[in-house]
Amino acid sequence: MSPGWTSQDAFVQHDVQELLRILTANLEKRTKGTDSENLFMSLFRGKAYNYLNFVDIDVVSTKIEEFYGPSRRVL
Repeated sequence: MSPGWTSQDAFVQHDVQELLRILTANLEKRTKGTDSENLFMSLFRGKAYNYLNFVDIDVVSTKIEEFYGPSRRVL
């Protein structure tokens, strides 16, 4: 099957992010060594800035997390 699944995988429910991950991994594999090698990584990679400020204790936590695919940003 085109995204790299077996015929058994066609009957398993997959979410959109999983499909995007499998599809882009396959596209990267097939474009390795070509002019388009880094195209998909540059289109779908991003960074999320996580900031936690605890109310009961004087602790602030920050973390920059790279993601590959749609952002998981929650407001």
